[in-house]
Amino acid sequence: MSEAINIQTALKEYKAARNNRTKERSFLKLKKYFNPHFKALLSITKGIKYGENPTIYNIMLSNLTPKTYKNYKASVDEKLYNIQTICSSYSYEDIEQTLNMLLIKLIDEYKKETISFFSFITYLLPRRMSDIIWNLSKDPTNQFYNLSIDGLETDFDLSMFKYENEIKDTFLSEFFTGFEYELLLNILKDIPDKELIQNFELTKDTLKFQKKRLISIAENISTFVAENNEFAQKYIIL
Repeated sequence: MSEAINIQTALKEYKAARNNRTKERSFLKLKKYFNPHFKALLSITKGIKYGENPTIYNIMLSNLTPKTYKNYKASVDEKLYNIQTICSSYSYEDIEQTLNMLLIKLIDEYKKETISFFSFITYLLPRRMSDIIWNLSKDPTNQFYNLSIDGLETDFDLSMFKYENEIKDTFLSEFFTGFEYELLLNILKDIPDKELIQNFELTKDTLKFQKKRLISIAENISTFVAENNEFAQKYIIL
């Protein structure tokens, strides 16, 4: 209880600060109370070892799960792989700065003191970070992870894969979790939907979405191979 009171006091000091120096000092004081949150989120996004506060870590992980995993089962390792792959092009400092900015925004949003500020941040910080990670995964500049699949035809044609037999399996598998890669292989083998739904514990709608999504990513890889012959010959083509 005393720590919760200290956090509320530190928050009031930050909001009452009248100059940048005082505001920065009070922000750092307030941020110290959320070091476990920051360390856990940095561990999850960058793969840094962390074992100080497993309770906070598990809360952060459960609320940071990208929305691509909301509709089907995935192991913790698969979730971490997905998150860390999306965040791989961003440094430790980039992620920490993003968390700093999120904390500042949440401070400004916090109005009702009927909810403790600690609970407010614990609940919302990972969720806001999850939104950022989701948006990164949909970044159209990332040609392999472009999840904007709304424009794909419902009845896609697998014959469009002109290069699937030339792509090294080890290379292609790097762009998917183990779950996704196994599902993709079964889709390409034209396994009946009924079997896929049963074997992968999916709903009919989720399977339909995953077919479009995985095919979209694989098509992007196939296109990249076709358009970047020199790179492909060196790293991809058998």
